[in-house]
Amino acid sequence: PQSADPEPQDTTHTRGFSVREQDSLPRADPEPVTQGDPNCKVDIAWLMDGSWSIGKRRFKIQKDFLAEVAQVINVGVAGPMMGVIQYG
Repeated sequence: PQSADPEPQDTTHTRGFSVREQDSLPRADPEPVTQGDPNCKVDIAWLMDGSWSIGKRRFKIQKDFLAEVAQVINVGVAGPMMGVIQYG
């Protein structure tokens, strides 16, 4: 007779990974949420899907989103820098 639960298959998705118990170290209290440091500079790189399957409309949505992010965080020489990597 066959069992209801088939044996798990060894695939590339499961091979070499094991579940590890969390260490029981004491945790520090989290710091309160703030608005952050307005003087903090950060560089951001985005990965953008430009493949044919994304379509023109969704590609434009991605571009519009990145343009809005660039405005909000004030991208430029004096502020954060932003790079876009397109793949397709």
